Amino acid sequence: MKRMLLALFTVSLVTSTWVSATETAAPVAEQAATKMLAITEGKLKDTEGGCACSYTVKNLQSSPLKKFEAYIFVKNEQGRFRCDAAHFSFNKPIQPNESRTLANEAYGKTCGKNPSVSLLMVGTCNYADGSECDSENIETTDSGLKWVD
Repeated sequence: MKRMLLALFTVSLVTSTWVSATETAAPVAEQAATKMLAITEGKLKDTEGGCACSYTVKNLQSSPLKKFEAYIFVKNEQGRFRCDAAHFSFNKPIQPNESRTLANEAYGKTCGKNPSVSLLMVGTCNYADGSECDSENIETTDSGLKWVD
């Protein structure tokens, strides 16, 4: 009888520990998928100097965005080149729900006829409250550009 009670107690303890671990792991996974920034209204335009790239960054966090640095590549029929919006430290941080257009030019490159764009990685994404974001926290749909993974 003692063995049966001990076995039931052990099963009960293991089950409650597993359920508790599952419940605490779920919010961490949800937090990783939270979108902190959106890239919208992307445009590529050929100019005399090269391919002009611009896009709008919208802060989806409750803290001001202080610095943003991303590596964005354009791929067309002529090849692949970097056309990111330089490395921005904002004198006036981007406030929550505020948007700002960032622009750069890939000198000597043409945008091409059917360009696609990829966000290779985020180098820096710092908020006033000390939080940071990475590529997984950035929403790139509805940007006006053909984004590829």
